[in-house]
Amino acid sequence: MQDRVIALGFFDGVHLGHAALLREAVHVAQQTNAIAAALTFETHPEMLTVGKMPPLINTETQREQLMTTLYGIQEVIKLPFDDEMRQVPWDIFIEAYLLKRYCASHIVVGHDFHFGYQGKGTPDKLAAACVHHGVGCTIIPKVSIGDVQVSATHIRRLLAAGDVASARQFLGYAYTVCGAVVTGQRIGTTIGTPTVNVTLPPYMQELAHGVYVTQTLTNGVSWPSVTNVGVRPTVEAHGRVVIETTLLGFTGDLYGNNIEVSFYEFLRPEKRFPDLDALKTQIALDIAQAIEYNKSNVQ
Repeated sequence: MQDRVIALGFFDGVHLGHAALLREAVHVAQQTNAIAAALTFETHPEMLTVGKMPPLINTETQREQLMTTLYGIQEVIKLPFDDEMRQVPWDIFIEAYLLKRYCASHIVVGHDFHFGYQGKGTPDKLAAACVHHGVGCTIIPKVSIGDVQVSATHIRRLLAAGDVASARQFLGYAYTVCGAVVTGQRIGTTIGTPTVNVTLPPYMQELAHGVYVTQTLTNGVSWPSVTNVGVRPTVEAHGRVVIETTLLGFTGDLYGNNIEVSFYEFLRPEKRFPDLDALKTQIALDIAQAIEYNKSNVQ
C-alpha cells in the first residue's frame, strides 16, 4: 500500500490556518511520492465530548471539495467519531490508525491540535512518537492576520455579525451556502424581482439577518446576485429563516436545482417595510448597490 502524508483536523471552514497544513501535506507528498491525505471526522468531536454541536461553517461535502479543489489533497479520510473512537488513547490512535491502517509516512498538525482520549495527545507527544516510529512530522505554527489568529471560532463570530468581507479574508474564499432551490411564496415574482430560496443545512452557523451582495453559481454559470437572509418580516409574521436570492440578469426556473450562494458584502440589516411598494423600492436600491459592487470587487 502506498504511503500517505496525513494532515489531521476537523477542518471546519477550511480556513487559512488549515491551508497551511494542507499545503504542507501536499508538498511533502510530492517530494516523497506519497498520497496527500487529510484525516477528519464525520461528526464534530464536541458533539460527544461536550454534548453540543458547534455551529459549522460548511458541510462535510463542502469541506471535502475545498480541500481537494483549493489545496490539492488527493484523499479525504473520514472517521466516525463515536463513543468507541472517543475512548481511543492518543498513542493507540497513532499506532493503530495513522501508521497501521493508513500507512502514514509523515503527519502534519497545527500547533494547538489535541487528539485521543480526553485530548491528551499533543503536538509534542505526536512529534516524539513519530521519531520513535521513524516517520516524519511537521507542526504548523499559528497563522494570524494582523494580531488575530485565524480560527473557526473567530470566523463564526464574523459570520454571526454579518461581516462576510472580513470572514472572506480569514477563509481565503467567500463564505458559501449550498442547497437545492425550494418553493417559496413567489412574492418576488409578484413585485417584479423573482427570487430563488434555499434553506440553511442543519447545524450551520447562521448569518446575521440582512441583505448581502452575493454571487450565485447554478448549472456551471456564476451570476451576480443580491441575497436576503432572514425571516422576511414584511410578508410573514412568524417566518423561518430563508436565504432568498435574486440573480441579476437571469431568467428561467431553478426549482429543484442545486445552487451555491457566495457572500461578499453586507448591505443592510433586514427590516419590516410598511407595504410591498416600499419593499420593492428598497430592493431596487439594493440591486443598484450590488451592481456597483460587482463592477470592481467580485472576481
